Amino acid sequence: MINTRHQKILELVRGSDIFTQEELTLALKNDGVNATQATVSRDIRKLGLTKIQTAKGQKYAAPNDAQMSDPMTRVFRDGLISVEAAGNMLVLRTIAAWRRQSRLRWIPKSIQRFWAVWQEMML
Repeated sequence: MINTRHQKILELVRGSDIFTQEELTLALKNDGVNATQATVSRDIRKLGLTKIQTAKGQKYAAPNDAQMSDPMTRVFRDGLISVEAAGNMLVLRTIAAWRRQSRLRWIPKSIQRFWAVWQEMML
């Protein structure tokens, strides 16, 4: 049932403009798939759906095969401009929206993972 629901969600998101979880829940119901908003929310996270800006507003989009669905990788790809070694530190150059410390509080905990992801992206 989960795989069927996930496939249906991807089909709906790729085939039409879905702007909210409520719209997605209703579209699933119209296609005969019963799911609560909480279930749809978990599915959105699991499938790696993101919101993209359109002329009508922000709609859900499914990652294509070329994109990595790992949330950390997506964050790095979207917000990181460059990384430079400075002695025993890394200097991260980011887009302006990232420059608030609250966005970067998780990096000290994940520095090894960060470096591995950054190296993968640079290949």
